[in-house]
Amino acid sequence: EAFGNDNVSGANLARARALADTPYVDAAVRNAEVIFIAGGNQTKYLDVWQGTALARAVSWATTTKRAAIGGTSAGMHIVAKVVHAPAGSGSSLRSADALADPYLARNEVRGSLGVELAEGPFEVPLMEDVVVDSHLTERDRLGRSVVLLARVLQDGQRPLDRARLIGCDEDAAVVVDGRGVARVFGAREADAAYFIKPESMPDVCSDNTPLEWRDGLTLLRVGATREGRNTVDLRSWQTSAASPQRMSVVGGELQTKVQLP
Repeated sequence: EAFGNDNVSGANLARARALADTPYVDAAVRNAEVIFIAGGNQTKYLDVWQGTALARAVSWATTTKRAAIGGTSAGMHIVAKVVHAPAGSGSSLRSADALADPYLARNEVRGSLGVELAEGPFEVPLMEDVVVDSHLTERDRLGRSVVLLARVLQDGQRPLDRARLIGCDEDAAVVVDGRGVARVFGAREADAAYFIKPESMPDVCSDNTPLEWRDGLTLLRVGATREGRNTVDLRSWQTSAASPQRMSVVGGELQTKVQLP
């Protein structure tokens, strides 16, 4: 169902959650070989699906049956276990606003959503400690991706040695096999997927203060190909398709990436 730009609430929320708890939906998901989630609003998905029969069925299908799962935009976000799920209405969170205030609240910057993270509704193998971001190049979201990881660490949602982020351009797709090898598909190598690993805790990550993260993060920018020949091993976070690059944040400014030796 469509609910406009605001979060699902009241009678609409009750009705949608009741549908997600029906035996028909439970059986349909459990019988599926492939589960695909369309784009839209991941916060609405979280509101409607968290703790329902649908969520339990998806988790069973992907972990026990090993059904394939995927999605675009918000559908990509909700597959991860750590979800950027801003409440309210407004424009998408911008990198510059998030870097200037990693605890930006909804409507603190006029028309902009805030930085809000929640545990996702599904248990999907290899996504337990991952947050994702979409439209990276097209909407200049690399900076906000860094902020999402900073908040995951600062708020204790995941430890340093486990927190990870996967981002994707609009015309690229990341496909992960059962061994944990991710392939990046797309029509042109100008489009890419981004695999980000923090190397330290943020130096300063607090409300109304620009992010400081001098030791920063390691970035693997992996170009897309039609054959998906460029790969990343998600268990070791390594690839032969791209040189690791280091990112840092100083005074709320994402610094130029320096290629590591």
